[in-house]
Amino acid sequence: MYMNKYLLTFAAGLTLCAGQAFAQDAVEKTFVCTGDTWIRQNNENYSGSSATNLEFRKDAIKDGDNNVIGYATWVALMGFDYNVPAGMKVSKATLKVVTERNKGGEVSVRGFSGTVSDNSTWATEGATVEADLKNAPISTFGLAGQYNKALFDNGIAEDNQSLTAWTNDIDVTAYLQSLGVAATHADFMFSQDGESQVNDNRVYSKDNIGCETKWGVTFDSKQLVPQLIVTFVDEAAATYVIKNERTGLEYADLASAWKSAESDDVLLLNQDVTLAERLNTDARNITVKGNGKVTITRAAGYNGMLFLTSKSGDVMILSDLTIDDANIAVSGQTIEVGNSGIAYLNNVNIVNSFTTSSLGVIAMKSGGKLNATNLNVSNYVVPQGMGAIFVGSGGSSVSGDCAFSLFAENNNNVNAEGLVGGKITLCTGDGTFKHNPDAAVVTGAKDLALFATENNGYFLQLENGSITFTDTPTGIDDIMAGENQLVNVYNLRGILIRANVAAGEATVDLPAGLYIVGGKKVYVK
Repeated sequence: MYMNKYLLTFAAGLTLCAGQAFAQDAVEKTFVCTGDTWIRQNNENYSGSSATNLEFRKDAIKDGDNNVIGYATWVALMGFDYNVPAGMKVSKATLKVVTERNKGGEVSVRGFSGTVSDNSTWATEGATVEADLKNAPISTFGLAGQYNKALFDNGIAEDNQSLTAWTNDIDVTAYLQSLGVAATHADFMFSQDGESQVNDNRVYSKDNIGCETKWGVTFDSKQLVPQLIVTFVDEAAATYVIKNERTGLEYADLASAWKSAESDDVLLLNQDVTLAERLNTDARNITVKGNGKVTITRAAGYNGMLFLTSKSGDVMILSDLTIDDANIAVSGQTIEVGNSGIAYLNNVNIVNSFTTSSLGVIAMKSGGKLNATNLNVSNYVVPQGMGAIFVGSGGSSVSGDCAFSLFAENNNNVNAEGLVGGKITLCTGDGTFKHNPDAAVVTGAKDLALFATENNGYFLQLENGSITFTDTPTGIDDIMAGENQLVNVYNLRGILIRANVAAGEATVDLPAGLYIVGGKKVYVK
């Protein structure tokens, strides 16, 4: 009964994979491995083409005194007869292999430019292997499955007692797309690239004979054979997740596209993605442009930074997208702009952020600058007195319609000459981080109604485009002049009380107290 459940599940999976039709005329096809082997640098005529598993590692070379004097490379090769249906293109591709044994270390998968056959040896393919090992890997990862165990071993933990726990799903979308629509074969190479990675890692081959586990389940050989699962779509369909505008290459995840990008590349984001690592500009200028509807969501369990400009002069542009921090508590920032880098955030929403850092959700420091147009940061938690945005260096600007809280350290400020709407709350600090009370926190301001302060007892004053804090209600004005002018009314916490009311009636029936009316402090008796 238990064995049959697994076999039936696999059979159903194959039925769905073999030519399943999706919306927008998408077709998914499964290609089974047609050739595989493993070959050894220190045994040039050896071929593991009939082996039930494929081994890849570094083998120690020893002298007569049993001293290690070097390492020989062993690689696994596998190939697939493969074709793109007429009028279609690759939308997504996954190389699926099952771990036979996991001995630790990182595994790299690359495209193989040679031809895999039953006669492949190091003598015939070694030069190609050595050349291809110089190429960047398609993917580098740790094998699935329980460490230091084989699938058939005793002592397999309960959470590893499934085929899923031992299956490696490797995204090879960009590689297949690079082969073009005329490709008839796709070949791959598995290796361990460390100088002395002698871990005996293996995956099942096309010639495997199945596996009877010690927990009472037997897997059929068809369940363990390497597979290439490809989704094809119409050539004209824009169903990619993310695409490099310059190269035309499409990617299934943002991190892969970002790492492959060259300076000044534009990455077009077409579908929602999750992000589980920090994306660093690293001496490049990179743009991620959404379609106005897409969301980048912080992955469950990931509490690190999402975006960073780390090298002097780097430029990062994020536009037409939402970043969802998923209410995951972090101790750092979502975005950090440092080392004289520049971040342009255009038509960006950032939501559900929760940080314990006084540097907030977005931090500019060490000469970093932010140019924000139509930036909205909402539903966030930051330390009291601090803002969602930390301005630790000069030269930043805001424009368009913006809504967020902001803290500018020491004498730093932001330019708001282009600001036309929204509400920016200005914060005075937490006692450790402070703003110079005599320095402008905003320059180029035209309308004080677009700003507020979250601190009781503090006021904002606008003079010659500069906004400063004041801690005493001095210079209280009445508003008898210009009684018909439309104004907004706020309490001292920056909360809007009345909007677009005539100045002469702005305070009628308000409780006694101080208010900000039309950018001026007014006392109501």
